[in-house]
Amino acid sequence: MAAKYETPESMEAAFRAALARIQAGELPNLKLPTYHQAPPAPTGRPKIQVA
Repeated sequence: MAAKYETPESMEAAFRAALARIQAGELPNLKLPTYHQAPPAPTGRPKIQVA
């Protein structure tokens, strides 16, 4: 599977460009739910099973 972005910097630049376009009204802003607290953390050791 090929990576979409060449470098982490190019990915960040794409995010910044998209954010600027959202603020300019060119892209819709997705109204995603926000966490008001951190998601619950698993307790104890994870149950990992190897087939």
